[in-house]
Amino acid sequence: MPPKRPLLKNEFYLPENFAVYVPSTTSKSRKIAPSTMRNRVDKVRAWMSKVYGGTTSIRGVGTYTDEDTLLIKENVVVVQSFSSTQDFHLNEELLYNQIMKWGRTWGQESMGYEYEGDMYYIEMRGN
Repeated sequence: MPPKRPLLKNEFYLPENFAVYVPSTTSKSRKIAPSTMRNRVDKVRAWMSKVYGGTTSIRGVGTYTDEDTLLIKENVVVVQSFSSTQDFHLNEELLYNQIMKWGRTWGQESMGYEYEGDMYYIEMRGN
């Protein structure tokens, strides 16, 4: 997709926007220590910066209803990145596999992943 406006001198365009939602829980709703959360976020930031060149992080609160209809509430950090279309697609499978690795390591049922404003959940079971 071309830029929406002509590029200025020394300007470059990164049209692909995506984010990983880093959870502050394990085993559904068991909260982790703040130091463990910082470590998770730092790992995601470092990995995405290495592969895509940089990140921006936003703190938030996520909620969902589990199979018993209980409202689960947890703090999250959204680690967002922008990329060229070529670099994004070149590393897309690598990103998917890394999200799977984080999710399994962190004891998640699924991991939230946002691409171009659409939310996807990658389930850890069966993969």
